[in-house]
Amino acid sequence: MEFVISLRAFNNVGDGQPVYQQVRTQPEEEEVVAPTLDPAVWVKAVVLTPFTVVLQWADTMLSQNQYNSCTTFSSSSSSRYVNATDVTCLIDSLKPSTVCEFAVKTIRVWRESPYSLVASNTLLVA
Repeated sequence: MEFVISLRAFNNVGDGQPVYQQVRTQPEEEEVVAPTLDPAVWVKAVVLTPFTVVLQWADTMLSQNQYNSCTTFSSSSSSRYVNATDVTCLIDSLKPSTVCEFAVKTIRVWRESPYSLVASNTLLVA
């Protein structure tokens, strides 16, 4: 596209002479954006012991040759990331009697999903 830009200065002395500049813009290069994956669904935290939870979820985009690769959770004031290669993940070394919140994010090569809805559960008393 071609544009003509006009600039004219003025102050208490008076108006200046206008200056015109003809410019041509370059077409924008299309930004390559990696498509996002669908978030995991049906995230469930099953308490096994005061220190251990099994996190389970479903991945609607998962084929037989693909794996989930990242899971995250937080409990009280700390957060932790856990890598997983399945739709089930054992999370241990937790603090008893705390409420833990879990969310799953799928990452495959250069694509990733948003975090899933949060699943929470309270750990057993030790």
